[in-house]
Amino acid sequence: MQIFKKINSRRIAQRRAKRSRRQTETQNKKLQEQYKYYLNKRCTRQFGFCANPSKTKQNNFNYALKTQCIPIPSGQLTNLTYHNLCPNYKLPPGTRELLGLNLKFCLSSKSPHNEVSKTMFSMARSIRIQHYLQQCNILPDSEYIKQLYIKNCNWHPPPAPPIIEDSLLAFKNSLKEKQLRCKNNTRANPNNLTIPQLNKLQALCQNKGLIIKQTDKNLGPAIMITSQYIKQVLQEHLLSKDYQELTQQEAIQKLGQVKSTLKEILTANANQLSKAENTFF
Repeated sequence: MQIFKKINSRRIAQRRAKRSRRQTETQNKKLQEQYKYYLNKRCTRQFGFCANPSKTKQNNFNYALKTQCIPIPSGQLTNLTYHNLCPNYKLPPGTRELLGLNLKFCLSSKSPHNEVSKTMFSMARSIRIQHYLQQCNILPDSEYIKQLYIKNCNWHPPPAPPIIEDSLLAFKNSLKEKQLRCKNNTRANPNNLTIPQLNKLQALCQNKGLIIKQTDKNLGPAIMITSQYIKQVLQEHLLSKDYQELTQQEAIQKLGQVKSTLKEILTANANQLSKAENTFF
């Protein structure tokens, strides 16, 4: 029996080669478009604009000056919102890109602060206080109004049992070992503000003629002239029926009454204050 092998003709081979070239060109075109898209996006975020290679350098330079492009890092928001309440005052370019980040925007530090000793001291103090309160039979669900008490930094709780103190010491040593291992591998953190934004932030902080305040209902920050802000505060709040302007003699008399009232309260509760002092100090 004879076996016949199919021999491809020249035309079929040409069609396959043409189809292969077409697929390769399509893939290369898609890759070029993707690369162009991400390159434009990266240039816009880093430099504020993307140059058009079909235009001259002078045209691209004029476009950058005309639009006052400000670079936006990748970690920042794009839907910037702020309120300019001083329309007659010309704000420096880039104010919108800075204030639009909101006043709760956290600035990243150049290098992390590895304060292990300070962190461990705060943690150990909290644990010792909890143990001390348990020994004094002061339960967490007891009546306690936090606003009536002030933290005394000069008072330190007594040490906890040895098993707790040994665990705290072992945990502290383990953290320090990890810190020494990672010390050589630490790199500077990328700043989440650009150099123009940092310059604008410093300029706005030094400008006493402008004031920046947070608006209600989470509508973003507002910037206005300081003198106008003070005038509105006086007119809309202090110079109203809810407040009464006192003379100097009346103010001194009111302060004397408050002082005498506080003395009477302290004298009447002297015994209770001494007991609390002996308990916690």
